[in-house]
Amino acid sequence: MVDVYVKVRPPRKKGEDAYAADYEAVTPLQRYASEHRLAVVLVTHTRKMEAEDPLEAISGTNGVTGAADAVLVLNRDAKGTTLYGRGRDIEEIETAMRFDSGRWSVLGNADDVRSRMSGGRSLQS
Repeated sequence: MVDVYVKVRPPRKKGEDAYAADYEAVTPLQRYASEHRLAVVLVTHTRKMEAEDPLEAISGTNGVTGAADAVLVLNRDAKGTTLYGRGRDIEEIETAMRFDSGRWSVLGNADDVRSRMSGGRSLQS
């Protein structure tokens, strides 16, 4: 696990395309994980600006997410907390989550949980 990725990421070369630099920085880690049949987890941040596609909320360019086999995005907003996932070998997910007393709980599929909520309450209620 690398937490936080930006602290170990190689600096971009002068004049290098940002997408290409991000893709090239992640590729050796993805290759290592594939060759050794293990997970390498890169922790990064999301940007403050809202994004329709959860992958667009990840800091950096699409090169970071494009080189990864799978991406998970933990998001907290007015509707609650969700864990979104997409990847080469996984089905797309959006799971409602709750953090309480130092523990994460899975509430279920985010759309299903939202439809069960009444009175406009958030997933965190």
